[in-house]
Amino acid sequence: MKAEFCFVILAVVPGECDCAGNVNLGCGCGEDAPSGCDETCGSILENDLCGVCDGPGSTYECGCADIPAGECDCVGNVWDECGVCGGESSCAVYIESSVTINVDESDLADLETFAENLEAFIETALDLPQGTVEVISIDGTELSRSATEIEVEFTITLTEVELAMTNFNSVNDIIAVLEMVETEIEVGGIEFIYGCTDSGADNYDENATIDNDTCTYLAIYQSEKPEDYYLYTYPNPFNPITSILFSIPQMGIVSIKAYDIMGRELKTLSNRNLNPGNYSVNWDASGYPSGVYFVKMVSGEYISTQKLMLVK
Repeated sequence: MKAEFCFVILAVVPGECDCAGNVNLGCGCGEDAPSGCDETCGSILENDLCGVCDGPGSTYECGCADIPAGECDCVGNVWDECGVCGGESSCAVYIESSVTINVDESDLADLETFAENLEAFIETALDLPQGTVEVISIDGTELSRSATEIEVEFTITLTEVELAMTNFNSVNDIIAVLEMVETEIEVGGIEFIYGCTDSGADNYDENATIDNDTCTYLAIYQSEKPEDYYLYTYPNPFNPITSILFSIPQMGIVSIKAYDIMGRELKTLSNRNLNPGNYSVNWDASGYPSGVYFVKMVSGEYISTQKLMLVK
């Protein structure tokens, strides 16, 4: 390699790369040295607030770190038996599950209400105490202009006292029935009807809610069309709430009423025009004494009566 000469006699000074006194710092003669947090030629990258070169900044759950494995927050708390972060409660049952549902966009206009509806629906289907089902997340994927597929994650939490109020003996018993309910929902979808809170109902009351016993909550499974009429109550014996499950193979007015042993009418549980499908409605008999009662269903020419035993 020929040395570069300056003027006629002098050579480039050792350590320099040209006659102007420039040096090579790693990026070429006279060029700036490697720069930026990645130390490359011409780089302008900088460390973010967490010291990560060209990082996203403080986007972690705990400042510049994620929640440590086994903990549930940034201050070292852990989950208790009931799924409460930092709690000290003891649960007989704690289940985490999810269900995929196809719904109309209008159903999701108020997510809080939709979550409350689904919680009440699952509690009704499994005959669980109110407040034991909690929706924790709703994620949706648009399928069409009017339909959306959503995945709902929820928990079921029961204390020993609440478990004793159900017809289940163990977590596995609840999971077995829950899986059937989830399959019914995913295959057929669901619809919520609130009896007298439904503006289309004969007994509509704008001041009624499903939470203050002024209305009957009616849970509907919209699955394939039943082949025949059907009436069944579960649990039986019961205390104090039982579910009346019924099916109709064709559209028609369905009347379901509760009677005492003397034949006196106590409560109208359903009296509306329904599409073919499988339905359930709860009867809360907390205001009545232990004894024998009857539920009668009438739809067209179909009439069926079931004997119930209320044991308190």
